[in-house]
Amino acid sequence: MSAKSAKRKTVSPTPVTPLPQDSQAKQQSRNAKLTIAAQESFSGPIPPPEVFRRYGEVVSDAPERILRVFELESEHTRNMQRICLEAEIARDKRAQWMAFAVMSAALGVTIFAIRYGDIPTGIISALATLFFALRVLFIKKDTNESNNNETDES
Repeated sequence: MSAKSAKRKTVSPTPVTPLPQDSQAKQQSRNAKLTIAAQESFSGPIPPPEVFRRYGEVVSDAPERILRVFELESEHTRNMQRICLEAEIARDKRAQWMAFAVMSAALGVTIFAIRYGDIPTGIISALATLFFALRVLFIKKDTNESNNNETDES
């Protein structure tokens, strides 16, 4: 059979009737309520203003107490940072004085050796002192850079 000789069958559409709903189902659909759950969050020491006001409704002095805790915590943080900075400065000063003492002693050994005729020992002492002084300067610089990199990655 070819496509041209095939008979077509027509189907008449049947009307769709809605399903009957009983009165109880209609009443339930009218009384249905939509429940929405919402969650709020904030970060930082002080909540948003509308939440902050609601704390005062629960406990009358809560906003003042929250602000006081924030102020005390901020003051503590600044004091700790100042103490750490002062300790770091003191450590650096000690290190500089120790380096000055060691370099002065090494220079004294070099001068003593050259003055009393031991020129090879004086030259070796001077070169070793110079080598270690430069090495310490560059190692300290590298150590500070690696510490900063580790802190930034955290």
